Amino acid sequence: MAQAQSDGENGHRIFAVQRPHFQWVSAAVGAVLLVACVVSALFPQLSAIAPNARATATSEPVDFSATPTSGAAPLTVRFVGPAANGITSVKWDFGDGAGAGERDPKHTYTVAGEYSVTLEIGFPSGVRTVHKVGYISVGLPASSWITVLDDQFNRPGLPSHWSVYVGSFKDGAHNCAAASLVQVPGDGYLHLKMAYLYRESCGTGWYTSGIEVASQYGGVDQAVTVRFRIVPPRDSDVVRSQRALPMRWVEDPRYQWYQGESDYCEGSWLDRCYTFLHYRSSDSDPFQVERDYTLDLTQWHTWRVETIGHKVTVYIDDMTRPAWVYDGPAYTTPLSIKRTVLQHECPLYGCPPASYAGEVLDVQVDWITIQNYRP
Repeated sequence: MAQAQSDGENGHRIFAVQRPHFQWVSAAVGAVLLVACVVSALFPQLSAIAPNARATATSEPVDFSATPTSGAAPLTVRFVGPAANGITSVKWDFGDGAGAGERDPKHTYTVAGEYSVTLEIGFPSGVRTVHKVGYISVGLPASSWITVLDDQFNRPGLPSHWSVYVGSFKDGAHNCAAASLVQVPGDGYLHLKMAYLYRESCGTGWYTSGIEVASQYGGVDQAVTVRFRIVPPRDSDVVRSQRALPMRWVEDPRYQWYQGESDYCEGSWLDRCYTFLHYRSSDSDPFQVERDYTLDLTQWHTWRVETIGHKVTVYIDDMTRPAWVYDGPAYTTPLSIKRTVLQHECPLYGCPPASYAGEVLDVQVDWITIQNYRP
């Protein structure tokens, strides 16, 4: 090393005398060659890896989401893959031996456990892989809850146990409901729309939509779970609707009108909604309890509301952690039969102007289940 250093110093002295302005070039070239030799000697495998890395590199973002990610078996999960350009192939591994080849699949886990999920997305430039460890958590079956209705809306046509509103939600020609605005086209969703139409019974104006389940699916101690989102119109500041998704309406011959209702996600806004529990034993004795939530309703959300006795528990997206628990007296949650309603109407402060006739507000319901409690 001493001899090499001495030779280098002599070389620099001779070179500096002949071409002083090239001194820094000689040093830089020597440094680069030295680094290249060291890297090549220590990491010869890099030369084999580099071509493959270039072949599979892509700038497309790759990720996926799922809803819900936890719950009791059987747990139906909807996966959403990336909406990237140029995708050539999709391959899902749900971690329980099953897979799928479409971008946004549904899968039902039937056995309790923690499941890792893998998604492979092919691009012309290569394959990208995302692996999430323990992403889906499935608990033991909730044996106390007996499913009496499970609608996925995958086939065209509204299931026969639902009735469509064809009258008026309330007084006024501009708040009539039209059967044509309840749509199940077979795209996997129930569509509840509000649009400007004409019908002889109500004339020209804003028509709304809603459905109610048959009486035999009602009950006192029940859990209703629904996954939905709102697709707003062009001008969501003007074209709004009053939504109750879902609502449980008292239907009991022992009580007289008005006995009350439970509205799980009610409101006219896209960034929040309310849970209302309002009942009264007579017209002169109203009582109401409410809880508000802030969230983006244009995104998919799963709501579950469990009613057992006088106790109401609300879950939003996370089925393991309640968003609200209310355990009140009998006059707020009476032990009376209730039926489930999905309601969509003009807001309380009135329908939009006729100049917005081309606007359509669409509430999309992915699925809904109703379960009876068996202690």
